[in-house]
Amino acid sequence: AGGGSTALVTCARCAQVVTASYIPRVLPETGGGWYALRKVTVTAGEASFKQCRHFMLEQAGNVGERSTPDPSCAVRHRYSGLHSFRTVVASEWVLRGRVSYEVELARLCSLSAPPAVAVGCVTPTCNVNSDTAWAPGSRCWEGAWGFCVEGTGASTFHEIRALSQSQRASRGGRTSGGEWGVWEEPDLEVRSGDVLVVTIDATRRALGLQMTRHGAAVGTARLLPLNTEPVEGEEEPLALAVGLK
Repeated sequence: AGGGSTALVTCARCAQVVTASYIPRVLPETGGGWYALRKVTVTAGEASFKQCRHFMLEQAGNVGERSTPDPSCAVRHRYSGLHSFRTVVASEWVLRGRVSYEVELARLCSLSAPPAVAVGCVTPTCNVNSDTAWAPGSRCWEGAWGFCVEGTGASTFHEIRALSQSQRASRGGRTSGGEWGVWEEPDLEVRSGDVLVVTIDATRRALGLQMTRHGAAVGTARLLPLNTEPVEGEEEPLALAVGLK
């Protein structure tokens, strides 16, 4: 018997494995090549977000007389003085293989229309939230890639945009060809209730996005190749990043 690991995800706090996928293989009785069996995936539970001063963890409900925070539900901090993007990062790293996350925009609202959200991935060396209006896919941030939707329209007095005034949506980062850039995505839009399926492929170095609405796919799947700098011969792990205004 043999096999190979198809995905490996570790906790950002303790480095223990939280998700692992494995495809077992067996040799046929009469010799020949391997037979691949069904993929087995073991996970420690739902993905969560790291603590971030720009976000609040929404309450999951009451346990007895006390409410408990839900680490998988992030809300832009209600005391934020500026209407600008900030980004929260998942508390796990994708080391190998392909992992998909469903980002549900349960109550997507903002101080001014239209709705805005950014999704992507970052490396451990990425300086997340190092500036105002920080969102993956919006500018050429080192160690970050993603898709950003901000809409167009008159800016408010306390708004700082991540995209130019004329841009509605974009994708950005250093691509597999080594080119830095932010490219317009004119057909990308989001609504409250949409689910963004974000796929991080740490082996093939790619970021995928598929939007679903009412359970059906909306538009075409988008793929962004990544160009990362290996550290001591190893590719850097990647983590899900979500930006909100």
